[in-house]
Amino acid sequence: MSKRTTKAQLEQRLLELGRSEERYRGILDSIDEGYFELDLKGNYTFVNDAVCRMLGYGPDEIIGLNYHRYTSPETARHMLEVFGKIYRSGKPEHLVDYEVIRKDGSVRVHEMNAAPLKDAAGRITGFRGLGRDVTPRKRAEEELRKSEERYRGILDNMEEAYYEVDLQGNFTFFNTRAVNRLGYTIEELSGMNYRQYMNKENAEKVFNAYHRVFLTGEPITGLEWELADKDGRNMFVEASVSLRRDARGTPTGFMGVVRDVTERKLAEEALRESEAKYRFLTEKINDVVWTMDLNLHTTYVSPSVTKVLGYTPEERLIQEPQDQMTPETYARAVQSLAYELERDGQPGLDPDRTITFEAEYYHKDGSRVWMENRITGIRDEQGRPVGLHGVSRDINERKRAAEALRESEERFKDLARLLPETVFETDLNGRFTFVNQISLERFRFTEEDVQRGVSILDVMAPEEHERVIMNYQ
Repeated sequence: MSKRTTKAQLEQRLLELGRSEERYRGILDSIDEGYFELDLKGNYTFVNDAVCRMLGYGPDEIIGLNYHRYTSPETARHMLEVFGKIYRSGKPEHLVDYEVIRKDGSVRVHEMNAAPLKDAAGRITGFRGLGRDVTPRKRAEEELRKSEERYRGILDNMEEAYYEVDLQGNFTFFNTRAVNRLGYTIEELSGMNYRQYMNKENAEKVFNAYHRVFLTGEPITGLEWELADKDGRNMFVEASVSLRRDARGTPTGFMGVVRDVTERKLAEEALRESEAKYRFLTEKINDVVWTMDLNLHTTYVSPSVTKVLGYTPEERLIQEPQDQMTPETYARAVQSLAYELERDGQPGLDPDRTITFEAEYYHKDGSRVWMENRITGIRDEQGRPVGLHGVSRDINERKRAAEALRESEERFKDLARLLPETVFETDLNGRFTFVNQISLERFRFTEEDVQRGVSILDVMAPEEHERVIMNYQ
């Protein structure tokens, strides 16, 4: 009786063990991470479905597969070092951002946690662990890095100072222009509060603006205040203030753009005090300073117009506005000005706002000169619009350089397209980023194929793939 009971108990335990393994297998196959077990040589002895999906092999193909088969030589050496360390120490290790080559030849980025696999006697017989495909995350991080580089590049090339502060008004981010304007080092400016570089009256004005934006959530533009740089020099600025929020919509601080309007304020003050002082100022600069009435007829132009465009101020005053620049740019200038006037919703242009546009002007000798124009409105003491004030800067050399660069790039592309030889460029993963026409015809691919991600392996014989990958590494 006892023997029959023992046998029945054994059968029951085996049945329970089978069910336990089924549950264990079911759990493993339902998770997104890849669970694996390796022998001491690095051959798969057990995997769940996720590992098959991650590497592109079927369950029958992957058992016995060695890690050398799906990694580059460099990655394989690194994995050998990690597994060797696990074997010697008996402790788990974390391996991040290593590349694997799927069955279809595509390259993915993985990370894994691995630990020793021991038998009942405690001897290490292999390794086991969890792996995950982090390619989408790495791509997103790379795109974010590139985006931040472009974002930072744009900010650092702005004429205006860009800033971000926390809810207490301490600097958390700023561009190079802000550093240059205030004269502090990056380390000094980081964390500095706005009250440290302005007097009590202006600090109160800034606080009220921040508080209003915080309460309403609506941005403020055209806010003027006075501040002092590191050397104690005062400057007038015009700023915008917007509320910053985190991903959940919670306010975290403020951001905006600050424009140094000290020169404009001084010029306006000089204009009010004395027309003679104003003319003296404008005659000493290289840019062309001018004023127009509301019909766009020139009422004043600085003597620098002769140096830039060849005309005397007297000649310029009798010219019609449409005769001063090419028809295309004149039409754009009028359209831009009309848009700004309509946006203001009142006659004339607001003196506290500047519009900027580029236009191609006629030189007296028949040539053409590209100039950048910065325009503000002029109002009388009663606030009525009476005209426009502008400053025009010669940007001909900059435009020529940009056009020369564009033409150079076009010549390169044309040359590459016409060459009878195969010309191509790839990224670090071997995916084509440029191929010339003869390459498309020779390998029977289309531009759409290239855009979808054709790689160098797609044009190589299968037996050459391993050597190509090694050469790339």
